Amino acid sequence: MRRRVYEILQAPLEKFLQQCEQSHYQGSGPGGQHRNRVKTGVRLHHRDFPHLFAEECNSRIGHENLLGAVDKLKIGIATSVTKPSSSDAEVTERIGEEKLPFPGTNGRVNPSNPLYPVFIAQVMDLLVTHHAELKPVASVFGLTPTALTKIIFNDKVVLSAVTKLRNEFGRHNLINPKG
Repeated sequence: MRRRVYEILQAPLEKFLQQCEQSHYQGSGPGGQHRNRVKTGVRLHHRDFPHLFAEECNSRIGHENLLGAVDKLKIGIATSVTKPSSSDAEVTERIGEEKLPFPGTNGRVNPSNPLYPVFIAQVMDLLVTHHAELKPVASVFGLTPTALTKIIFNDKVVLSAVTKLRNEFGRHNLINPKG
């Protein structure tokens, strides 16, 4: 299943959207007539992950909302960790043995980077393999544990998934390195 996750996360936008069900709705809140009378809000469901969906209605422009929903859905898919099967375990072990390219610079990665969801999926898989211990996962990417913690704290969805995983392994919650 995790191989499929990587295929989904690396798919071009058009192919990704073909695998999703889209619905449009009328957003609420400030924005005037265009926002209140036009269905620019977007809700996405991926067919392989029916329990996950993403919504976006922050912009008055429908296409911007679509891109925002795609980003949110990809992060949701990347953080949906299940217990690895034997074939997935082989892939994760292989990942853990080699240095992986970090998609950012100086210990930072922009969530709008197209490789960000793949990076998060790799982090989640490695956390499962290493019983939610950050140090070996960070070293695979050439990062310090503090740098990885900062990346995790920059995204509420990722932080929630990592916290849940750490609790499953009996580890304490992460401490925000920014204080």
